[in-house]
Amino acid sequence: MESMRERWKKQYGKIIVLSILSILFFLGIYAAFFGKIIYSNTTHSDTKGLYIRTFDQHLSYGDHVVLSGAYAPRPQLKLLKRVMGFPGDRFTVTGDTLWIRGIPYPIMDDPRIPHLKLGDYIVPEGTVMCLNPAPDSFDSRYLGPLPINKVEDRVALVFSYEEIGSFLDVIFPGRS
Repeated sequence: MESMRERWKKQYGKIIVLSILSILFFLGIYAAFFGKIIYSNTTHSDTKGLYIRTFDQHLSYGDHVVLSGAYAPRPQLKLLKRVMGFPGDRFTVTGDTLWIRGIPYPIMDDPRIPHLKLGDYIVPEGTVMCLNPAPDSFDSRYLGPLPINKVEDRVALVFSYEEIGSFLDVIFPGRS
């Protein structure tokens, strides 16, 4: 026989899930009238999860952005990256690392992807350096500074898919 606590836990879990679905439905309706506001990242180049467009679109170091058309061979491809450099910032490309603001970004040795030439650079006006922590993230370490007009939206992580899975495991044990 199910205890009162177990019944409450199931009911609470259902309420939370229905609340989340209701919010997502509302956001979908909003997006239909005002444009895309929710983005999903399923790649390992940054945290996998749902991101939402922020109202304040002013960019700062470390902000997540969605880039549209930044990669010429596939202009429809949207990229989720972090802004790590602004015009005037200096960066250096060594054989295996891009350095900017004292932060190293390892460069993969893969002949299939473009690479910047070795040297010291300054981020030009009208561009930003977008870099993610993962070494194989397809970003400015391979594409160089990206035009600021390719930034479609500044976004913030709402929740990671890992957190959702952990939450659902607590609410619905044995669901897997």
